[in-house]
Amino acid sequence: MQLFKIKKRYKHKNKKFSIIISSLVMCVLFLTIGFSSFSNNLSIGASAIVRVEKDIRVGSITVSNSTSSAYSNWEDYNVDSISASVGLPSQNSSITYDVVVTNIGNTEMGILSITGLPSNLTYSISNYNLKDTLCDDHTSTQCKLGAVSTLHITIGYKDNGYNSNNVNYNLNMKFDFKRVYSITYSGFSDTTGLPTTILEGDTKNITFNSTTGIPVDVDVNNASGSYSRPSLTLSNASGDILITRYFSVTYVDFPGDTSGLISKISPSGGTISFNSTTGIPEMLTVSGASDSYNASTHTLTLTSVTSNVTITMLQDGVVEIKSITRTDISNVTENNNPEISSDGQTIT
Repeated sequence: MQLFKIKKRYKHKNKKFSIIISSLVMCVLFLTIGFSSFSNNLSIGASAIVRVEKDIRVGSITVSNSTSSAYSNWEDYNVDSISASVGLPSQNSSITYDVVVTNIGNTEMGILSITGLPSNLTYSISNYNLKDTLCDDHTSTQCKLGAVSTLHITIGYKDNGYNSNNVNYNLNMKFDFKRVYSITYSGFSDTTGLPTTILEGDTKNITFNSTTGIPVDVDVNNASGSYSRPSLTLSNASGDILITRYFSVTYVDFPGDTSGLISKISPSGGTISFNSTTGIPEMLTVSGASDSYNASTHTLTLTSVTSNVTITMLQDGVVEIKSITRTDISNVTENNNPEISSDGQTIT
């Protein structure tokens, strides 16, 4: 009887142990599956973030036209390339492909270059210029988030590129898709006709003229800029670009050396401090900007700069009269000395 109780007790404990082990195994299994699913979701989520930011790809290729007995044996495409087997039996032979490119990211994109053709062949795109923004076929203002562009690409011989012994070609053309950055301008008179976009990795030359205003210098952010008046070369763009015009600053009638003072200024302005080396003005006039002069600290603050700035120091006892509009003024004096005649024209 005692033996039976011991065995029963043992079986009972063994059963409880098995249940505990089974529960632990199930917990580990559920945790493993859960973590795997979580990791997979993270991976998918990370991929989705990247694709939403920048995702453009070739979606199809079809033959749309051929001339002078040209033919295509087959066509294929990849994310950023097209391939085909073509026959171009004469100098005037050409074949045209419709290549569909879809931008499903939230970044505007363009094509910097297309490479991979044999050296004796050339291509043209009838409805797109390299380095422009790729936009939708039907809505030119939609250039991202599902914009579909169909490129009409014609391939043929270069001048003197035809060789009757070699008229069959296996093509593999690669599209160099690049991000589009905007270009904006600050301080210029009229920027109509100046470039407004640049592709990542591209170089762009901008020439200023009398219509835009020719800056004495420029400041460029998010790109490298090399300025030799009046031309600016942009390269290595890393973001949307702002080009800020600098105006010249000229000093007139200062008795000292002004070479240490600023010689250029941006539209937002700046502060100039005068000293015994430059000459300390009691009064001065400024053109080309709004100004505020503190005679006690000898500092001039310029704001709202709209043109080249001229700062003129007025000598003691000199009064600048900018305009006289009344002609019936008489006996108007400065320190009870000069008189303006009644015709408003002469000062005595």
